Amino acid sequence: MQTSAELIADLRSDLTSWEAAEQLWTMGTAADVPAICEVFWELKSWPIRAELLDLIRKLAKSDACDFLRSVVRSRSHYMVRYDACRNLIDLEGDGWQPSDRRLLRSDFYQSLIYYEKFLRGEISRETLSETARQRTKWPGDHWRWLTEPAQ
Repeated sequence: MQTSAELIADLRSDLTSWEAAEQLWTMGTAADVPAICEVFWELKSWPIRAELLDLIRKLAKSDACDFLRSVVRSRSHYMVRYDACRNLIDLEGDGWQPSDRRLLRSDFYQSLIYYEKFLRGEISRETLSETARQRTKWPGDHWRWLTEPAQ
């Protein structure tokens, strides 16, 4: 069995990154988060970066907020920034909004606004799901995951 340090090193490899991330879900700790954050910035593949954001949130809980805010403000792939926003909403509901408020009217940010409203109890699960079904354009877009939000 590999150690956390070995698994974090494996995150850098295209061949082993997904397996390493899966194992870190079960055996990673908050102490591993700084090293995972360091690797995050080195990676180019946005799907594994988005997966690491979820892992960082799980391991660090509210301690991950500063890191997630830095990802939101970065020039990362838009889906990585989107996932960082979603994780911030899950953790504290703050710091995910863009500095340019005009962007909040975009379809991209509208899905996050609806998600936040759902978590606050302002809209029902059914309303969120129906809105997401109407607005989704292709499998995997930023509305699709909202068609069946977790309870």
